[in-house]
Amino acid sequence: MKQGSHILEVLIDKFFKKRTTVKEEKLLDDFSEAYRTEEAWDNAVLGDKDELSNRMFETISNQIEHEEPKVIQHYALQWGMSIAASIVLLIGVFLWLDSDEVESQTMMFASGKQMDSVRLVDGTMIYLGAHSALSCAPDFNSKTRQVTLIRGNAFFDVARNPQKPFVISSGQIKTTVLGTSFNIDLKEDNCTVTVHTGKVNVKSQDQSVDLIPNQEAYFAGATSSLSKKTLTNSHMTRWYRRDLQLENTSLGEVLSVIEYKFGVKAQVKNQEDLKTPVTVFISHDATLSSVIEQLNYITGNLKIEMYEEIITVK
Repeated sequence: MKQGSHILEVLIDKFFKKRTTVKEEKLLDDFSEAYRTEEAWDNAVLGDKDELSNRMFETISNQIEHEEPKVIQHYALQWGMSIAASIVLLIGVFLWLDSDEVESQTMMFASGKQMDSVRLVDGTMIYLGAHSALSCAPDFNSKTRQVTLIRGNAFFDVARNPQKPFVISSGQIKTTVLGTSFNIDLKEDNCTVTVHTGKVNVKSQDQSVDLIPNQEAYFAGATSSLSKKTLTNSHMTRWYRRDLQLENTSLGEVLSVIEYKFGVKAQVKNQEDLKTPVTVFISHDATLSSVIEQLNYITGNLKIEMYEEIITVK
């Protein structure tokens, strides 16, 4: 990185090399929020907005020029990434190209403090949980459709195409489908695949399981073991919906949904409290504080509080 680089250029360079820390990714999120909110952008502190936009575009272009020639597809967003396209990378690494521009890039998408969504060229919808990242193979939609969940959580609603299997790499496992919907949650070396509709195949290095609706596969990185189980009632395949009603749901599942939607982490003093059944409604415009207020009213004897990006349950 050249001398005199803006801190944002340094962070983008580190993001491409997968070397950013959690605090640095939060800083990228904060830059994005300031960029989208005119009154929050202070030129004296953050630098000239237009000049920085041009420098960001050049930074990412230079990163991509060092990659081998690849084929890129045009991607359209359903709700739109929470990113100013001129900066290209803040909440997500995203190059906005016209459909007739077939140049050479690997596509990468990353969500910030809240969930986001992207529609791929084949019609597949992907809903990224907060602080999640996904990349698409350069030859996506040629013979196969390959993507990689780099971190976090994502719900896939895959467009059916028997001639082109859809393959998702997530840690040490690969999930293969033709056209179905399912959720993948990647946490460090552990990965969970939960099926909503259709049939899914999950493979590790030496194990393979087939899943149908209401079944779940779990890969434990520590033991390299792959197991599956049947679920009686799981809301983890509905977390991405704009308005979500969770009825008689364990507090543990509700907290997971909150993590996906709002980008926070939960700390629970007594693990038995996670089994507490609750009913809660999370609307598309709900704030985190309003959801926590609901939970405190419903649980009664539990004290649920928010400290910065940590939810505590006592």
